[in-house]
Amino acid sequence: MEVRISPQDVESIVKDLLSIEDLKEWTGYQRTQDVKRWLAERDIKWWNGKDHQPCTTIQAINDKLIDSHSNEVSF
Repeated sequence: MEVRISPQDVESIVKDLLSIEDLKEWTGYQRTQDVKRWLAERDIKWWNGKDHQPCTTIQAINDKLIDSHSNEVSF
């Protein structure tokens, strides 16, 4: 089955992508391996982008910020 995505959806998805530079700034880590470990420890979905650098979306981060079993925000 072919999935069609509208140009507006593509624009929204691209706008929500977080690059390795964004992730380094957010996490405070400078090494790529440390950023990958930070993502994995929090079970945040990510994939390797260009040059095997991790990238994710704002939605993936938001999905894990609030624990589904409590109202406590986990960083």
